Amino acid sequence: MNSLFYVSIAGSDSNPGSEAAPWRTVQHAADTARAGSTVNARGGIYEELVSISASGNASDGFITFRSYPGETAILDAEHFTPSGRQAVLTIHNQSYVRIEGFEIRNFHTAEHRLAPLGISVMGAGSHISF
Repeated sequence: MNSLFYVSIAGSDSNPGSEAAPWRTVQHAADTARAGSTVNARGGIYEELVSISASGNASDGFITFRSYPGETAILDAEHFTPSGRQAVLTIHNQSYVRIEGFEIRNFHTAEHRLAPLGISVMGAGSHISF
């Protein structure tokens, strides 16, 4: 399928996700991208927790989430409180997922029973790279 999608802090999730009309959230991109897709996140701070809900595969390729070349996309969780072992970026039972060039920061809690995670990979996934 080899689709290119774009996310920008100036975008809108009602846009088509093109370079000229990007989406606003990395989560919307994660909900939409499929095997062979590359999501380019423009530089900026995205205040969101992201759960990857689709897999790539051996024939169609990885789903890649990356900072736009020469820019840094930041997932900032400063205004979130972890629930259990929640992560800023979660990959659960998904395969063929690639994450490149994101900065993940500011997920913390004073509650000792909670473990805020930057990236959580759980379940029966394979072919995941960072």
